[in-house]
Formats: sequence, C-alpha cells, structure tokens
Amino acid sequence: MPRSCFSHASLLGLLALVGVFLWAGCSGKQPVAEGPGGAPAAGAPEVAPVALEVARVQGPGGLGGGNLPQGAFLGPGARLEPGATYETGPGTLVELSAGDGRTLRLDGASKVHLDAEGRVTLETGRILSDVPPGAPPISLRVGDDVLTVEVGQAQAERDGETNYYAVVHGHAVVVTGGERMDLGAGATLQTPLAEAPSQRPLLSLAPLERTTWAMVFDEARRLAEDAPPGIGSLTARVPGTNEPFQALQVEEQKVFVSISGRVAVTTVEQTFRNDRAQRLEGRYVFPIPAGASISGLELLVGDRWMKGEFVEKVRARRIYREIVDAVRPRDPALLEWQHGSLFKMRVFPIPPGGTRKIRLHYTEVLPISGTTMAYRYPFGGSDSGAEGTRIGRFVFEGRVDTRALPSGEEIVPLLDAPTTAVQGSDVVVRAEARDFAPAHPVGLDVPAPAMPEGVFAQGGVGPDGRAYVLATVRPELPAPAARPPADVVFVFDRSHGTAPSLWTAARGIFEAVSYDLGPEDRVAVLACDTACDVAPGALAPLGADRRERILSFLDAQVLAGASDVGHMIRTAADVVGGTGRRTVVVYLGDGVPTSGELATDELLRRHADVLDRVEFEAVALGSRADLLLLESVARRSGGDVIAASPTDDLDLAVRELAVRLAVPPLRGAEVSLPPMLEDIHPAGPRAVRPGQILTFTARVADGPHGFSPIFTGPVRISGRDASGAPVRFEATLRADLSPTDHPAARQIAHLWAKDEIDAVTAARGYAAKDEIVRLSRTFGVLSRFTALLVLENEAMYRRFGLHKKPKRRKRKSRVPEPQRPPITPAPAPAKKAKRAAAKARPKAAPMGEPAGGAMPGRPAAASEAEPPAAPARADRRGGSGEGLGGLEPTDADDIQLAGTPEAREQELDGADTGAGGADRFASTRGPRPLEDAADPSRVHDPWPGVRRSRRRPGRMGPRGRIEAPETTTRALARMLPGILAERDARPTSRRLHERLVRTAIAAGDPQAVTYARAWIEADPDHPGAIEALADALTLAGDHVAHRVRAGTFDAAPFRRDDHVRMAGVFGRAGDFERACSHLRAAASIDPSREAVWHMLVGCLVREYGGRADRARAVLDEARGRAALVHESPARDRELRAALDELAGMLARGEATWNPFAPGLPEGRLTIVWQGPRPEHLEIALVSTGGRLDGTPWPIRSRVHQALGAPVVAADRFGPSFVDVINSGEAPVHGTVRIDLGRHTRSYPVSLRPGGRMRLAYVQPR
Repeated sequence: MPRSCFSHASLLGLLALVGVFLWAGCSGKQPVAEGPGGAPAAGAPEVAPVALEVARVQGPGGLGGGNLPQGAFLGPGARLEPGATYETGPGTLVELSAGDGRTLRLDGASKVHLDAEGRVTLETGRILSDVPPGAPPISLRVGDDVLTVEVGQAQAERDGETNYYAVVHGHAVVVTGGERMDLGAGATLQTPLAEAPSQRPLLSLAPLERTTWAMVFDEARRLAEDAPPGIGSLTARVPGTNEPFQALQVEEQKVFVSISGRVAVTTVEQTFRNDRAQRLEGRYVFPIPAGASISGLELLVGDRWMKGEFVEKVRARRIYREIVDAVRPRDPALLEWQHGSLFKMRVFPIPPGGTRKIRLHYTEVLPISGTTMAYRYPFGGSDSGAEGTRIGRFVFEGRVDTRALPSGEEIVPLLDAPTTAVQGSDVVVRAEARDFAPAHPVGLDVPAPAMPEGVFAQGGVGPDGRAYVLATVRPELPAPAARPPADVVFVFDRSHGTAPSLWTAARGIFEAVSYDLGPEDRVAVLACDTACDVAPGALAPLGADRRERILSFLDAQVLAGASDVGHMIRTAADVVGGTGRRTVVVYLGDGVPTSGELATDELLRRHADVLDRVEFEAVALGSRADLLLLESVARRSGGDVIAASPTDDLDLAVRELAVRLAVPPLRGAEVSLPPMLEDIHPAGPRAVRPGQILTFTARVADGPHGFSPIFTGPVRISGRDASGAPVRFEATLRADLSPTDHPAARQIAHLWAKDEIDAVTAARGYAAKDEIVRLSRTFGVLSRFTALLVLENEAMYRRFGLHKKPKRRKRKSRVPEPQRPPITPAPAPAKKAKRAAAKARPKAAPMGEPAGGAMPGRPAAASEAEPPAAPARADRRGGSGEGLGGLEPTDADDIQLAGTPEAREQELDGADTGAGGADRFASTRGPRPLEDAADPSRVHDPWPGVRRSRRRPGRMGPRGRIEAPETTTRALARMLPGILAERDARPTSRRLHERLVRTAIAAGDPQAVTYARAWIEADPDHPGAIEALADALTLAGDHVAHRVRAGTFDAAPFRRDDHVRMAGVFGRAGDFERACSHLRAAASIDPSREAVWHMLVGCLVREYGGRADRARAVLDEARGRAALVHESPARDRELRAALDELAGMLARGEATWNPFAPGLPEGRLTIVWQGPRPEHLEIALVSTGGRLDGTPWPIRSRVHQALGAPVVAADRFGPSFVDVINSGEAPVHGTVRIDLGRHTRSYPVSLRPGGRMRLAYVQPR
C-alpha cells in the first residue's frame, strides 16, 4: 500500500552512534613530531578537557573515588570533579555523559583520572567512547598513548603496560611512540608497537566481541521500555471473570545456576502469595536470555514436586481450561512461549491468603567476550502493567565447574555481599537479600574455557542413549591489515510487506553504515518490489551531497507491490557488473518472496550464477522475516544474516553490519568437522571471518559397538583471503562422552534438539508439527508447538492420556472427546458434482517440491475457487516477536493456520485477555484483528434503497438499460455521512470500513482514497482492504494502483491464475519487468502449464531488449525438470515436447511474440474508446457495490479490459457505472460508445490530466 515515509527526526539518536567520512578499512601510520619527553608536539591530537556526568549505572555499587568516603558511590546525575580519580567495582558498569550526545562507558574494575583541567586518562580497565556525527571528538590518554575518537564507537583497554584499541564503527586516531595510526571499522591495534617494520592495525570481528560488555546498557534500555525493572509480570485475577489482572507478591525467589564449560543450567524457584480473600488464577510473564531454552517446570502440590509434561500446545490449553472450569478444580500449571524471549505461565489455584511454589528450568550457551563468559539472570518484565516487584527473600547460588577453565583466573560475581566457597572442583558463589528490589541483572563473569588449539568441546549422553557434542571453534586466521575497495549495493525491499516502521529502520541503518564506507568504495542504492529503481548516481563513491540525494530518493518511495527477492539480487549484481572488485549486496527487508521464485531451493538454483560472484549480507527486518531463505542465500554466497526490529536498539544491527562490510569473509570457506559427527547445526556452508567464534551442536554416529567415551577428530577450515592467498586452520577436537551426573553434560542433547527443532521449524513450519512435538517430548525442549503442563497427581496424567515417557504405547484417554453428529451433505447436481471433482484434483507441485505438498515454509497452492488458508505475512508493524522463518502464522503469540483447530483454540482463549486486563503484548505485535474480521455470517446489504435489477446480477437478459448516472450516484452519496459516523463510532469494525470505502467508490466521492487508507491502517494485511485501496487509486488516476493491487500477494502468494492475470495487467501497460516476475511465480507454483512458459519466454525476451539468454536459461532449467511435475509419463512427454519447441524457437530467433498484445474482446456489453489512442486512459465498470469490474480485478470477474486499447467487454455484470479516467500527463479528447444489445449510446469525453468522468449507469434486464 502506498504510504509516505515517517519523519526521521527520531533517528538522530541512532545516528549519534555512527559515522565517519574516511575510509573505514584504510589504516596507516604517520610520523608525529615529538616534544620534550616523547610527548606529542604541536600538530598531534590534543587531549581536550570534558565535563562528565554519571548517566547510568548497571550492577552493584556505582562509581567510587574522588572525595567520597569508602563504600560511597556517585549515582546518576552526579558530576565528576577535576583532579580526582574514579573507579568502578567488579561487575559494575557506568555510563558517563560528555554532552552533545557523546558518552564514555566504563567496564567493571576500571579506573580513570581527571586532571585539574578535566582531561581524562585511563589508568586500568577498559572504556568505550561513543561520538555522534557533528559532535566534537573525544580524546583521552591511555598510558603514554593518546586516543582520539572522531566519530563512531572505539574502545581503549589498558592491562599493565599494554594497550589495546578496537574500533567498532567510525574513525579513530591513536598516537603512540611518535607515530599516528588511523583506525577504521573492524580495526584493532596493540601498543607498544612491535619492532616489526610497517606494523599496521588488523581487521577482524574482534571489536564486536571485545565490546559486548558495553551493550548491557542498550539491553537494559530495551527492557526498561518494555517494563519497569522487576522479576517479570506477575499478575492474577479471579478465574472466569473479566476483571483486570492485578499484581501478586513474590514471597521468595531462589536462583540456582550450574555452569560447566559454556553450558549454564538455571533453576528458578518462586513462591507466590495471594493476600486477597478469593481464590485466584496467576499469570506470570517472564524473560529468559536470548538463545536459552526452557527445559522443565515443576509445581509443588502438598509436599511433592510434580513435574510437567511436554504436550502439544492446543491440547495442553484445553486440558488446563477443563480443569480450571471444573466443579472441583485441581492444581494445574501451564507454561508456553509468548513471543521473542518471553514466556507465559498460568498457575491455578492460588488459595486466599496462601502461597504456590513453582520451579522453572532453562539451559543456555554462554557467550564469550574476549576471555570472559557472562552469565546474567535477567530481571525485566513485560508491558502488562505490573510494577517492578519486590521479593521478600532472594537467594542466588552459582556453582561453576573449574576443570575446563584456565588456572589462576577469577570468577567475578555481580551480586551484593557475595560469599565464595570451594567444593571439590566447583566454586560456589552465594548471595542472599531480604526485601529485595531488583534494579539490575545479577550474575557471574566466568573465565572462558581454555582453548589451546582454538577448539573446545563438551559431550554428553542424551535420553535416547546417543552421544552429543557442543563444539566451540576459535580459528586463528590471519587478519588483513586493510581491505580492498568494494562495490556495495544496498537493496531496499519496498513491497507491501514492508511496514513504515521497518522502512524507517532500514533507512536509518543505511545512513548510519554509509559513514563507514571509504572514498574508493562505490555505492549503489536500489528500491525494489518486483521491479527496481536505482537511486541517483547509480554506482559511484558516496559523498555528503550524494548521501542526501539518496535519502531523499528513499523518502519518496511508495511501499506497495509484491516482493521478488531473487530478482532484487540479480538486479543488484547487474548494476555492478563484472568489475573484479569485492561485490557486496546488502538486502534490507523481511525476505519473504511473494513473486518470482517462491521456493528457497528454486531461488538458489535459478540465481546460482549471481550468488557465485557476490557476497550477500542480509538485514532481516521484523519479527516475521523469512530467516530460512535469507540464511540459505547468505550461506550460499559467503555472507551473514543480521536480525533487526524497530523495537530493538538498531545500533546493534549497525555494529554488526559495519564490521562485516569492513572485514571480508574467506572466499570459498569450507568448515569440516570430524566425520563421525552427524546432524550438525548450523548445517551447510557459512561465512568465516578473522576473529569469529563458531559454535556447533552435533550427534555422534554410533559405531558397531556404540561410541567411545573419549571422542577425538580433526577440525579443518580453509579458504582464501581478500588478496586470494590460501588460508587454512586445523586442530583436533576432543570431547569426553563418559556418562556423568553433571546437569550441564545432560543438557548437551537438549541444546542439539533445540537447534534441530529450530531448523525443522524454519524449513517446514506447520507441516513438521508432529515431528517437532516428538522431539520436544523426547529431549525436553519447549517449542512453539508445545507447552509444559503440570497436573495434580499421576492419576490426572493418566486420566488425560499423558505419559511420562513418550516411547510408551499410548493409551486412550478416559475422558471421551465430545462427539458431534455426522453431517450428511445434500446430493449435488451432476454438473456441480463434476465441477467439484475437477477442482478437487491435486495440482502439480512446484519445481523442486514433492507433488501434492507445500513448499518449505509455505502453504500448498490454493485452488482458484478458494483463497489460501493463511496469509504468508501477519506482522507488518515490526513487532518484537522472533522471526518465524517460513511458517504460516496468524498471530505472533501462536503458530497456526487459519481454519485449523489451533486457530479456533486461539479464539477460545479469551479467559486470558478479559476486559480491562487485555493482553497488552498485542501492542508490540501489530494491530489487533478487527472485531468482525472473521465473521462470515454477517451477510448484509450495505446499500439499502439503491435501485437494482430484479434479476440476479450475474444474469444477462436479452436487453439492458443505459441511463443517466446522477440519480443513483446521489442516492449513494446521501448514505455516506451515516456510514462515516458509524465507522467513527466503531473504528475496529472491518465491516463498516469496507462499507464506507465501497460506498464512496460507488458514489465517486473524492474521499474514497482517504477512507481506504484509514481502513488499511487499521487492517493492514487484509486483502479486501488492499484491493479497496487499489480500486480507489485507480479511479483517482494514480499510477501506483496496479502495484498496490499486487500487494495482495503478500497475504496469499500461491494463486497461479492471479499471477498470470496480474502479469497481463503490467504487460499491457508495458511494464515487462513486473509482468515477467509474476509469470515466474505462476511457473513456480505450477510448472506443468505450457501456456505459462510460452508467455514467460516472450516476456523475458521483451524485458531484456530482445536478448534471449535469460529466457534460454530459465527454459533449460524447466526442460531439465519437466519429468518431475506430472504423474503421467505421457503428460511429461507432452510438456517436454512443448518446452523443446519453445527452445527451438529461441535458438532460431523466432521468440518475438508479445504475450500481452491486446485484442478486441467481445461481450454482450461493449464499451469502446473512439479517437486518438491515449497513453494512459482507463475505462472502469464500477458496480453499485463499489467494485471495479471493468479492471482485471477481481480476478474471477467475467469482465475483461485491454488496458493498452481502452475496450471493455462483459458477458455478465450487475448494475454499474461507466467511468473514464485519464491517468496520463496530457489531456485526452474522444468519444466513448456503449453498446448494450439494442441500446447504444455515444458520449463525448474531454479530460484533463488526472481527470475522471462518469458517463452512464447501465443495468441488465
């Protein structure tokens, strides 16, 4: 749908984190004159004084030192006094504001000194400087060095006499030993400089890793925007009522964590208290760390802990409600995934004046930052309205297995008054507090495992008796001193699926990263749907003036149309051509193809030649991005995928993208793990860059005698660097697979199963639901299709047919399912039965897909009689839920298909979102469904009193009438104020929105476009709203109307005939680029249609200016796979013969036909333009229902129009108006003749540009 881009003033804060005009990858050293004592003399960067103020504090304590007494700290708002020394305690992070948007972030155990003038010196620890564009630089001394951050983010670290510098993005200068070193994005430098000549900074991903500690402020800011600090959203209400959820008290909370290697297993035990006099149902919404996985839930019933069972989500909900609604309710608890990293648990009952206890278990792989692993227990809630909750008694106990850790390293607790003890090989850290008000995450900083060869592995035995391995590889790859100049093409997806918030985020990311590109880098910017527009300047260096022109180009874009991801990549590669330079295509969008190649494997196959010569980097925008497709394309080309959402701090995406543009990956990288490892995740090729840490999970193949307790095997990484030199890394992976009782070892299989479930979910979505549920139950992994259900006793489990071990033979539930009487349909007439049988025949599967099945992550091709069951996109607001890959979701809270039991179950789940206590998470997932969106029973006549034919609208009698349109038009116009008032009173009613828009279109009201935009703002993904806006824009003479109409494929992309007709719309208008895209989609959905291939070949020849190479490549692939699309060998031979004939015509140069050549259609109603043929003139047959039957939409209309030759012919139609629209830039003059059997009339027409004229009102008899 077309929209104007939002104001970008809100991006000033984001842009404060980025930018530089100098080449990020170029670095070098220059001599600097020295003064007395070796200090930089005149001309060297000066350390300017700064006024610093404490902005934020994370962790226990604060900023100590200065004139403060022992144990006192500076809090937010306090100013730092010159001439004093300040330091942070272990685990305490402090952000200092230097004005003009500049900040300094101090890590724990760091010390800085301010001299009498206010100049900053780092004495020990590390500090991250952040300077926005246009702000003064920040300079500070680091020992004898001077670091000046001109713009962007750069870190200084001092350890003894050694200094270490890292630039994430932007530009910085280090003066050391009388020499000046320029550092760009991804650059690192260690001083004092070695004696080796021409030492230069090195490029790697190390700056990202070494500055991870500072991102805790951004994470804290994000949590603070979601909710006040607290333990999560803990609320309750009387079950069965619509009263708002009210906060509950946490009487006690205990956190136990066991860490071994990189695996951390956390157990949370909480006691909830109900101070009210009524029995309550509690709801607890809580976060877990990103990447963590729920592994268990327990409920204390009497004096016994009852363990939860993993149950298919819909079934678990039904059982829970049945128990809660029973006359004698029992004690259930239900835990399920909410969205993102948030989970929702319901507990019943919480007795009046009583308590309930639960235990929750989750597992995670700890991230490595430098030489440290950070474990954090997240204190942060949801936006449900619950205030930050105080805990009566809080206990934290961390147990760290030190056997794999380097000796001599310390464990740093982020706790108040911790105690430490040694128990065998474990270090136990404990802290306890009363009346605890959490204000920051608590946790431990643990030394990273020793990796003498750059490899570390952990093993364990799973519940299936198989051995599993978690491998960490930190390859020592040579880091380049500088990167060669590159050609970078930014591709913006401007299709209907890109919400304005996502477009704004993409624009901000581009503007931020553009400052890191150097003067020798060439940049191009494309805005694409099924066709691409190139920003001014094509492929050229990026200066300040050109950057502003590109931003203006982006601001002028209209978000509409379908999305052809494969064509976007090919067009980007064609813009660059074969230059021999590093070519990077940066895609910004959701990656959901709704035109062109719709299947991932087909896209990879069709565009393999392009992916061999470009590096594809994707910024996956929004929670519903197709990560499966984007990751597959990125791995195929040696790139990466960066997930971003408007609700996140986009600086994280900027950091990741800037460094990846600065540090090229190895060319042709190959990662080889030991051959006895199978089912490895992540699978397939991947980008490998210097400084990158790779993590794998795998299953050990069983030998003839099981597996050996000590597992060893080679790890090899090979490729070529940016200069073409070969690079090779080889090490030995060793893992102990001996059975052990350590919780972390038992969870290795759990981590593999989580990765397996994620991969299966992304590849097959809902179709793999049964397999996902099986994996979830076997390995104890909470997935998006399962829930954890705890019941009161074993008898309850048996009653509902739940068993502790899924391997046992299933027993029938003692609770019979409600039986419905069978419905016997009435016998259909013979013709109808024959037609139904024809429609029921299975369609051929797309190329590369199994017959009768759906593409991975996509619904099967829908029949022409019924729309697809579920939209391909459901979130255009950039919500904070996680990307679901290729699934078919209808709500970010559930993964399900419309019309399935899961969808009906969601409607029944109203007890969780009563009036006044509605689930406010919906606000982060986009607009709520309109109140009558799914009610097909509301059949009404929205235009009472309007004169209509007594015959059925589709029946054409021998004669009809042609009348003046004014009477009927005025009758419709008189209805508009009343409908508008109803719509304003009920703005969430889809029915009223549709009635208002369609009545305005029928009445010719100029506000029809405004009403349609209001509907689409309230209901952005409803195909009816999109079509209504397209109709209104068509009558307004707007050129973007056809693109808007193509946006309906975002909701249902698998409509073969609709793609063919949409191709005709664009083809007759001369837009062969978009026409060919929709024909490729039709061929992708059903490759068995010779007519589609015939049209596609002719279209491609015209799109590429008479060149047949692209058409030949597409046709050769189709011929190679023709035998896979039919079950009948004879039919396969017919298709192959037809394709061979087309190939022969291409070879002989005979493919010159125009598949969209307009003919003169015939019909019982004919409307013909007589006069000079205008360039943009449309004749529309507008029904009294407000639908444009004269355009090629609705697809199933019997009305046809050749847009190139203004002629309308109809065999069947209802009472309609005849409108003429001039969408061109010149006036038109001529005559329109309306022929209705015995009635024929001619009307003179004179229209200015953008004008519209209503000629007549016709109706059949």
